[in-house]
Amino acid sequence: MEGYNRAREEWWLDLATSGIRFGPDRRAVSEELAAHLEDKAAGLRRIFPDMTEEEVWERATSEMGDPAEIGKALAR
Repeated sequence: MEGYNRAREEWWLDLATSGIRFGPDRRAVSEELAAHLEDKAAGLRRIFPDMTEEEVWERATSEMGDPAEIGKALAR
């Protein structure tokens, strides 16, 4: 996928799950969030077919919210 930035997605997921101490839980939550990101990206591609992959992933991660704030909420 041209424009897809796996490192950015991984950074977002790592930051969002960084407060979860138990490894298996962290992996499960990361997988769940990754699925939500992919669903959001797929929806954006469908709605905005002229959007580049870079724009799709930038918008998908942006619409998911601030990963640091999500991480704080998940750590509670």
